Amino acid sequence: MTRRRVAFGRLAGAFALASGLGYVAAFPFGLGDVSITAWNLLIIPPALYLGAGVAPRGAIVSAACTAAGVTASLLWAFSYPSPAVEAWWIGLAAAWWLGLGSLLAPERRALGRFTLLLGVATAVDFVLTAVKAPMPLYALGGFKIPLTMVWSFWVGLSLVSEPRLDVQKLRDADRTGWAGATALVGGLLWIVFAAGWTFSHGSTESPRSSTLLGLGALEFTRLQAVPAALWAVSLASVPVAGNRGLAARIALATVLLGVLMIALGAVLQTSIVDPDRDFGHPAVQGGWLLFVAGLFPVLSSGLLLLGVSSRRTGLPRTAMLLTGIAAPLPVIAFFLSGASSGAPGWDLAIATMHVAPGVGWLVLGYMLSSARRGERSRTRAPAASLR
Repeated sequence: MTRRRVAFGRLAGAFALASGLGYVAAFPFGLGDVSITAWNLLIIPPALYLGAGVAPRGAIVSAACTAAGVTASLLWAFSYPSPAVEAWWIGLAAAWWLGLGSLLAPERRALGRFTLLLGVATAVDFVLTAVKAPMPLYALGGFKIPLTMVWSFWVGLSLVSEPRLDVQKLRDADRTGWAGATALVGGLLWIVFAAGWTFSHGSTESPRSSTLLGLGALEFTRLQAVPAALWAVSLASVPVAGNRGLAARIALATVLLGVLMIALGAVLQTSIVDPDRDFGHPAVQGGWLLFVAGLFPVLSSGLLLLGVSSRRTGLPRTAMLLTGIAAPLPVIAFFLSGASSGAPGWDLAIATMHVAPGVGWLVLGYMLSSARRGERSRTRAPAASLR
């Protein structure tokens, strides 16, 4: 186990402890709004670390429940005043804790079982919220609040004192599988969120201000930070084959910079002020520019260079080049919206351009997952021949 991984684990534990403190601070100090935002943002690094740690027991399940947790945290952090969104973050949090608990229990039995208990309590809250149960029945959903506080501190203390999880035992096949799963789930989420943004905002420059299942363009824009974060995790998880050249290192750094710009831009332009009311605000304009520049030229050029250098990175060349070509299409769609009439045909065309990068990452995730199965079959073949 390397010192770097120990440091990452303990840092994730520190974030979990800080998130628990943020949650507790809401009550004696009256920091309700600040506390909700702080707890949810601070719990994201531990969610990513734990997701990687349990990945060998099911990469796709781990990536899916981690994505659910990060999505729930972003919705909970910034959309908590909206009753229409409440069921979404509660349901996604329940899916996260239930999935994580089932994968964590074989290694850390007590913490895993407590996570499952928290997931069940949150699922009950989801059902009561979804059916709009009357008081006092609705109050039963409140049991998740003290359980959440305990869980945050437990995870924090557990990772600070003993950060080792199966993530430290990952073979190349497991790392490739985790990289493929996060790329695949991230690509799928990008398609969903980008399409949701197009059909709620509309294909014209003026927002349509409609909602899909309670989510509007504001939420769909913010949530595009989730697939961007998963793509960063994917690239950081790919095992390095051989010695990467200078071009390959520059390409990887450029791609990581691009996805981080997209994630930060998506949150910044939607979370400081309401962009529908003050689109000229520096935070909105700065976030939008970060988001657009992250897609093109940063992400696009990095992916194209990565495709050319794929022999030194072990990444699929076709997927890299395809995604690099697709990355600028949402930027082009933004400028084409000035010519859109808002007709269904325009909506479909603009939506297709916005979802294009997600398709590229889906292909990348599939190819990495296929490579993982090939690596595992090759490692099993010699063992089978010895029997």
